[in-house]
Amino acid sequence: MDASQPNPAKRRVHDPRRGAFNIPYGYWILICIVYIISPFDFIPDFLPLVGWTDDTGVLGFAIYNVVKWYRARRMAPIGAPREHDVV
Repeated sequence: MDASQPNPAKRRVHDPRRGAFNIPYGYWILICIVYIISPFDFIPDFLPLVGWTDDTGVLGFAIYNVVKWYRARRMAPIGAPREHDVV
């Protein structure tokens, strides 16, 4: 293998500012908020208790992403580029 080509066997380093599928935490939070307030659900809300389970799961995922986003922002070194900075 040529030295100029990347080695596919090497693992990609995970960016702590990004969540699942390498999407930034802020986008996941926004997606969760839109899903919770939208009238369209995987399980309709008019079904008692069962209809709220998908919203509860998405709310839990949103809270998880808020915590991870906060920790990633708090642990970033001073002067490090943030997600919204243009490089």
